[in-house]
Amino acid sequence: MTLNEVVDTWLSAWSEPDEATRLELLRKTVLPDIRYISPTGDVVGHEGVNQMIDALHKTMRLQVVKRVSKINHHHDVARYQWEFSLEDGNPFPDGYDVAEIDPETGKLAHVTVFMGDLIPLAQEAG
Repeated sequence: MTLNEVVDTWLSAWSEPDEATRLELLRKTVLPDIRYISPTGDVVGHEGVNQMIDALHKTMRLQVVKRVSKINHHHDVARYQWEFSLEDGNPFPDGYDVAEIDPETGKLAHVTVFMGDLIPLAQEAG
């Protein structure tokens, strides 16, 4: 798989409501011992990520997650922006993933999530 395919399939796993199908998507795109860190949790492995996604589906009625930027990539590290769509239409902050890519398999080895836009320094001081 290309990096674009890996990332888009990874994000499609977040949109998948069926746990078994989602787990298969995760197996295709991330290492078995992936570490996933977000403002809402820190989990390891296919099952840990799968459980986190399942919780989002149950609590937030997650509908679609899709990439909305090109992938910026160098030295086995990538970053890209995504957006959530919730079933009830409530807003959800866009986010950015910073991902470490396993050079041997091309799968994601570590993903760190940041949500919302960066705040310019001029606004921070006020």
